[in-house]
Amino acid sequence: MRSVLIYLTILFSVSIFAQYPLKTVEEVQFVSDPIVDDVSPLLGDTIEVRAMITSDVRSTFVGARWGSFVVDPNFPNAPWNGMFIIQNDTTITGTDFQNLLPGDICRFTGVVNEFQGFTQLAILTDPLVPVVLETIGTVPSPVVLSTEDLSSPQQAEQWESQFVRIANSEVIDNSVSSNRASISDSTAIATFMDDYFRFYRSRFDNGTYSWPVNGTVVDVTGFVRGFVGSYSINPRDFDDVIILGGPPAISNDSRSPELVTSMDDVTISADITDNTTITSAVIHYSVDEGAFQTVPMTPNGDSWSGTIPAQSDAAGLRYFISATDTDANTTTLPQDTSRATGAILRYAVRDNGLFIADIQDTKGYSNDASPYLGYNTIISGVVMSAPNQFAGYFIQDAEAAWSGIFVRNVSTSYQIGDLIEVIGQVEENFGWTQIDATFDSLVTAGFGPWNPIVLPTGDIATGGALAETYESVFVEVQNVTVTNALPDSMNNFGEFVIDDGSGGVRVDDLSAQYEGNLGGAIMNGMMGDLRGFHAYTFSRFKIEPRDSNDVMLFPVGIEDEVGVPQEFALEQNYPNPFNPTTTIRYSIAAVDANAKVSLVIFNQLGQQVRVLSDVAQTPGAHQVVWDARNDAGTAVASGIYLYRLTQGEKQVTRKMLLLR
Repeated sequence: MRSVLIYLTILFSVSIFAQYPLKTVEEVQFVSDPIVDDVSPLLGDTIEVRAMITSDVRSTFVGARWGSFVVDPNFPNAPWNGMFIIQNDTTITGTDFQNLLPGDICRFTGVVNEFQGFTQLAILTDPLVPVVLETIGTVPSPVVLSTEDLSSPQQAEQWESQFVRIANSEVIDNSVSSNRASISDSTAIATFMDDYFRFYRSRFDNGTYSWPVNGTVVDVTGFVRGFVGSYSINPRDFDDVIILGGPPAISNDSRSPELVTSMDDVTISADITDNTTITSAVIHYSVDEGAFQTVPMTPNGDSWSGTIPAQSDAAGLRYFISATDTDANTTTLPQDTSRATGAILRYAVRDNGLFIADIQDTKGYSNDASPYLGYNTIISGVVMSAPNQFAGYFIQDAEAAWSGIFVRNVSTSYQIGDLIEVIGQVEENFGWTQIDATFDSLVTAGFGPWNPIVLPTGDIATGGALAETYESVFVEVQNVTVTNALPDSMNNFGEFVIDDGSGGVRVDDLSAQYEGNLGGAIMNGMMGDLRGFHAYTFSRFKIEPRDSNDVMLFPVGIEDEVGVPQEFALEQNYPNPFNPTTTIRYSIAAVDANAKVSLVIFNQLGQQVRVLSDVAQTPGAHQVVWDARNDAGTAVASGIYLYRLTQGEKQVTRKMLLLR
């Protein structure tokens, strides 16, 4: 059947391909001096290339796109003869790229581009040019290289996208940034293993895998990738990383039960393997920061387990595992258990359920991954964001540090102020701790939201002293100035930088209800206050406003009084819903400075409830607190109320909800 497809595709495509020049892979890749410039000489050209598929089209980590490493079938193991093919728009299926298999020899038409130093051919979809499958071949054996061969552009650029093998290399550091590991062979010059294939990336993302422990000797097979001046070998799956020797490898650790009460002994299990024999394995545990105690682990094949005895309610447990083999090699999990640079395994004993802080608090350890990563949890918290703002909900269980978390896949629509219960698995989304909900339910409608916590911008910026502390917590920064309205220059991602004098922090447009600088309203020099959720996205801590009401920034002209807004505006009250007080902020334009300012509360029937202001006011920003009482001082009932701001001929009205 595939032979028929090959024949028909060739007949159909001959006339289409004739309009684009045929180039070899080497012509796309070769550069005379990679140290000076490694950019393809055909960058931006639309060309045709004949090449063999060498990796599964859906196996590389390229987001929602399809991609494959390819080689020139005539010179599969020669330098400069590998490259990467990508289809950016996978909603277009007429290219037939998604149907290809390793070994297929095809003709591809696309545009040559570079992604941070990595040469690619982007398949042409406009106009659509299908891939031509010519014949079926055999994927070549890997090219044998040394770690030195992949250590710098001078040696490595010629092997970009090639299928290679590095033998007898030792893992030097298995926790380099971006899920890489440094390895070195007899040349004593290091390169990297990386996770460009989904098989590894998914395991790193869900916390179920780490590279072999430091000191392990491995044979590695994979594909070479250049990225921003460095090079790596990218294995496809476990079969591509063969362990030859070294200390024991500890993996797949777990504890049972997952949620611990004072009645529970806790069984700790892990897979422990070695090229020789494991002689002993031990659990080291500490209660409430006390001295470490030990309990032995017993084997069942490669699976070892031991039990930490039950502890009192509210106790905090730290633990790690060590294993020793017959060569007297010892390793631990985690490998680095120091607070300054490492991590440790932890859990809290809670008879009445976990607090969000139990999931979020790092207890001073450098590694910020949650101690409940990969475990199912049950928590309660107040909804702090509306259903139309984020792809999930921010919830908090206190007005304090470590009290917030983001929950995705929530099945029910909730309102700000609802107290809910969530069951789900804790995950790390590129360093941002979240819960993937499997069940959620309403506990109390209108329980009431928490107030924002006022913090300095410098303390919650990337690297700030409180950055991790307030992840997913609703925060406010005051008296800030926009210091960079367009920090990403041509690549405008909607972000801008604000600073209160303690250091700049980015503001992002993650909410569907807020555009950031994409709305054109953010300018350098704007001043005011801003609130939102503190979140970690794309390697930075940022503030995520819910909507424009959270962004109280106003332009300041050379001759304007500092802080005086140049427009008449009424903001959404906060909190909303509320009980029993709420704050209403508004601004008065300088042009109407002599006009009386009226701020009045009405019920849904249009009857006046409370006059909050009815006097002339100075231009600028103002705020007033309503205590949910009428002009007679009597508390009013739950319900929807209107508040109207009037100045001269200008008038604006908003709604708010009182829930008692």
